[in-house]
Formats: sequence, C-alpha cells, structure tokens
Amino acid sequence: MSALAREAEVTQPYLSRVLRQKNYKTPSADLARRCAIALDLPEDYFPEYRLNFIVEQLRGDAELRDKLYRRLKGSRT
Repeated sequence: MSALAREAEVTQPYLSRVLRQKNYKTPSADLARRCAIALDLPEDYFPEYRLNFIVEQLRGDAELRDKLYRRLKGSRT
C-alpha cells in the first residue's frame, strides 16, 4: 500500500482511509485514475473514474441528460 500511495501521490494513511471508507472518505475520480495508472491498468479501470466521466458528460449536455433520463425512467414502468 505504501508503494501505491507513493505512485498515486497521496499519503499511505490517506489511501488507507479511502480504501476503508473511514470518515466517509471515498475515492475521487482523480485518485482512482492515479491508482489505476500506478497499478499499470487502464486509467478508466475503476468505476469511480467512469462514473465521474458520465456525470461530467451529463452536466455538460442537457440533451444527453434528458435522453438518458427518459430511457431510464421508461425502463421502470
């Protein structure tokens, strides 16, 4: 964990708290990306990164947001 923290440019205690979700710590998209890269994985390997990407796309595109909403709402009926 120490090596991963070094590679991801965070402290080992911080990374430990995030992994244990201590004090409501959750991985940010940036931390997820840095950890993936440090582990020699694709930068979008962790779902936190992908979720953030989707949210940012939805925030910037009202048409996409409305289309997805209608699709998801329709699937619940």
